[in-house]
Amino acid sequence: PDLEPSVSLKPPPEVRAQMKSSMKRRGGDDSDDEEESTLIMPPTVSFKVNSLHRPTKKVGFFKALMSGSVKDLFSSSKGSKSAVFGSSGSKKNLQLGRSASAESGRDARAHGEEHEEEEEMELLPLNEVTDEQREAVATCMRKELPLWVRTSVHLTVALICIGLSVLNTTYPTRQMHQLVTLAPTINQAGRRRFLTRSCVHLSRELVLDDGFSRMKKAEIASALHFYLSELKVANDAVRLGGALDITVGADHRNEEHNRIMYGKGCPWRDDPTDCSTPERPGAASNGLYHLSLSFFDAIQSVLIRYGPDPPFEYTDAFLTNPRLNLTEEKDFETVIVDKNKTMLLSSDPELVFVLNSFAGDMFAGFALLVEVFDQELRDIVMFATEDNQSIFVVYMLATFIGFYLLLFRNAVRCASAETSKARAFVARIPSYTLSQLEIDTVASIFSGER
Repeated sequence: PDLEPSVSLKPPPEVRAQMKSSMKRRGGDDSDDEEESTLIMPPTVSFKVNSLHRPTKKVGFFKALMSGSVKDLFSSSKGSKSAVFGSSGSKKNLQLGRSASAESGRDARAHGEEHEEEEEMELLPLNEVTDEQREAVATCMRKELPLWVRTSVHLTVALICIGLSVLNTTYPTRQMHQLVTLAPTINQAGRRRFLTRSCVHLSRELVLDDGFSRMKKAEIASALHFYLSELKVANDAVRLGGALDITVGADHRNEEHNRIMYGKGCPWRDDPTDCSTPERPGAASNGLYHLSLSFFDAIQSVLIRYGPDPPFEYTDAFLTNPRLNLTEEKDFETVIVDKNKTMLLSSDPELVFVLNSFAGDMFAGFALLVEVFDQELRDIVMFATEDNQSIFVVYMLATFIGFYLLLFRNAVRCASAETSKARAFVARIPSYTLSQLEIDTVASIFSGER
């Protein structure tokens, strides 16, 4: 509230009464009692409370009171005892004192008004803050903020956590193309075992041709040619890729596969040091790829030597026509085993080599490669899982230590301390000296209002 000073050169009633009685005892003039006494009394200051405006700086007035003729008036009143109590009671002296006092009062008021105009400063209301002032205060506060409550720090840590979260999801998928390739690779690698045994079985039936398979020689020869072609395509796709949904062949990514396929020895055998094949020397000692080429050559030899006589064309009729019907049952009413043909199974080296591949080197080599691909799949999944777990641990540590412990807890602690300071500040505000508008303005700070 404003304290507006007002000056009165007239003494209080009790003082005037005391001065009047004293002048009568000393022989003074009664006609000039109150007016004369007020001329030499020191000025009294009173204050008026204005509750509708902000405090105004009124220092010029008080400087005027204590300067110039008013100060001389105080010194003359203290120095001359007769001037106060009027021992001579001279009316002339009182008139001179009256004129001097009036003149000094006028000078004091003029001097005070001049200083008021120069030094008076009106303060802005609490709810009238310019944008420049608000921005300046915000800038200063940002510079003084601790590290853990700055927006930039929180944003940086949040971006790190989001980046780790994205990395935790995307980084293990860098080997996704290998997983996509491994699925059809394992499928075709296992299918090669089935195709190998199918070729061995059909080769045997083609040589015997005794009707036990319920297939004619032309159908057996067509089926053998078909499965041999499928075996070659599957083998090339597993090795080189580019077919049967295999994008990258094992030759370009798996060293263990290359060692088995193209290295010396026969690692698929129980005794890898013994790679002898009497029916076809050296077929198993130069790797599985060389063995597979020998097997393909032996099947092709069987087709030529024991297949239908030319001219003959391979067809796929065996895939669509039913094996048993009324017209074909008559062809298999009598099934006779030809012992001469049975003897060929053990006397022909090419046929022996093919028959031994049913559960021998060819089948065992392809089975070993299936295990190699299964292990490759397990390794990829294991590495992806370890990477995922490692990145997840880093993500959790960054979130818990970096965000929660270093930032969140300290920010909450800092906010709690600022709350305590704000409460202490509000408790010290002399609200009884504020206007209603100022009280509402202070309350709006804590209610979120602008």
